[in-house]
Amino acid sequence: MLPDAGTFARQVAGLGVSNSDQIIVYDTVGIFSAARVWWMFKAMGHAPVAVLDGGLPAWQRAGGDMDSGPARPAAGRFSAALDRRLRATCADVKAALAAGTTAIVDARPAARFNGEAPEPRPGLAMGHNAGGHQHSVYGCH
Repeated sequence: MLPDAGTFARQVAGLGVSNSDQIIVYDTVGIFSAARVWWMFKAMGHAPVAVLDGGLPAWQRAGGDMDSGPARPAAGRFSAALDRRLRATCADVKAALAAGTTAIVDARPAARFNGEAPEPRPGLAMGHNAGGHQHSVYGCH
């Protein structure tokens, strides 16, 4: 779910991103996948990153400039280092559940949480247990 630091650095540098850049992420819905990208940059130690409030729809409503066609940015220079405080391992989740000291928030849509819609990743159990947590807590058995 999170690439290693070297892979992340190579991929974003290939998109023209450098460590000195302020990054603003957005998506076409408003706020769907942009928050995930924001978190990935934060987890890789890049502080100057923000989510565009309202995403692309808000930008278009505000009359923001748009380009079309393929982007061909020059390669950037990006180095990454995982900030381990911004992710939890399976052991961390199990310990938190056992201790009851940490709130674990399930951000899936209601239909997936209730087991009414299939999980997009193969092998992931549908729904949640009586404690409100997904059966396998995202692969932690």
